[in-house]
Amino acid sequence: MLIYYIIFGITILFALIDIYKPFKDKESVKVFWGIIALIVLFKGLRWDTGTDFAQYLACFENVTWSNFYHFERYGFGTHLMEPGYTFLNVLIKTVFFDYTMFLLITNFAIMWIYGCTILKYVPKYKFACLSLVLVSTILFPVRQTFAAAIFLYSIRYILVKDWKKYYLCILIAFSFHRSALLLSIMYPLMNLKFNYKRNIAIYIGLIVFSNYMYSVFDILKNSAVNVVMGDVMNQYDATNDNNILNETNENNNILTYISSIVQITVYYWAFVKLKKIDIKSINYDFFNVMLNAYFFNLCLWSISYIPGFGSMNRMPAFFEFGYPFCIVLAMMYFTRVNHIKLGILLFIATFIIKYNALNLNYKPERYELNLYVPYKTFFQRDEPMRSGIWLY
Repeated sequence: MLIYYIIFGITILFALIDIYKPFKDKESVKVFWGIIALIVLFKGLRWDTGTDFAQYLACFENVTWSNFYHFERYGFGTHLMEPGYTFLNVLIKTVFFDYTMFLLITNFAIMWIYGCTILKYVPKYKFACLSLVLVSTILFPVRQTFAAAIFLYSIRYILVKDWKKYYLCILIAFSFHRSALLLSIMYPLMNLKFNYKRNIAIYIGLIVFSNYMYSVFDILKNSAVNVVMGDVMNQYDATNDNNILNETNENNNILTYISSIVQITVYYWAFVKLKKIDIKSINYDFFNVMLNAYFFNLCLWSISYIPGFGSMNRMPAFFEFGYPFCIVLAMMYFTRVNHIKLGILLFIATFIIKYNALNLNYKPERYELNLYVPYKTFFQRDEPMRSGIWLY
């Protein structure tokens, strides 16, 4: 895990320097893209691919021009892999032959989208935003991450009210991951003016409702109803726990809810204050969209806790980018009013909180740790360092 401390340490060092004593514009952009190149090499050459390694490698090795549009994910008779993703696999395999090149190219595409968005909308604190993106979003080159990056790119079309290009992006995202279908309804919702009181009321309502429904389900599971149904609810509960509790346990306690409400309050407060100061360098429409993204992320986590909605826990990933952008945009207010130390403190505190949430400290019993152990490196031509797990 030491290499992660080194990589993240480099990004936070440049971020702190940039907050305290900004680089010159031309120099900073070169360094910024240099760090992104380092991250791309780090993740690509190490086969740093996340959970579903076996099936992704199998897809790359077995997909062809004749079957990419009907490639079956787990073998004959199973559901189809998305055609956009399989097309990209076969295209890169045809040109470069090697899976390492596929990882390098897909990692570069994802990081390029994040990099361009950061430079376009928060150029002043580009290094701080990049650091927070690395620890608060999942950047493994998998299907949904690619789809989420495409959604982030489409935000520019929401801002200029170009629905045709937006839906073209969503169509491409859908070809990489079917859950991107949700994004088809987000064009008007992301553009809504952020209403603090209404949104807080909605979020608290979802928290109460989801916990109430889970309590009702738990009571029914231990009642005669479950016996009559042949213990079906016990089987469902095991599946739901696997989908929800193992992945979102940090989201299902009162402290997390309070923390989320406090954070969204601080971001909205900074948004209001910045508009009064009227800093020309800030795109307030973009800030508003990021506030909405963070709000939808919180709401979807709450919904996914409701019995029967466990599969919704994939959906918040599409909106995770709202969190780091909100933090950095809020920092602009503190530094603007000469509270630069407070701005730096906000950045460091958030970085440490999100970094610890990744469970990078060595805890062998924690499954999350395995996500950050590479399967093998570019220089290692024998068996992978760990076997892939096919997660259904």
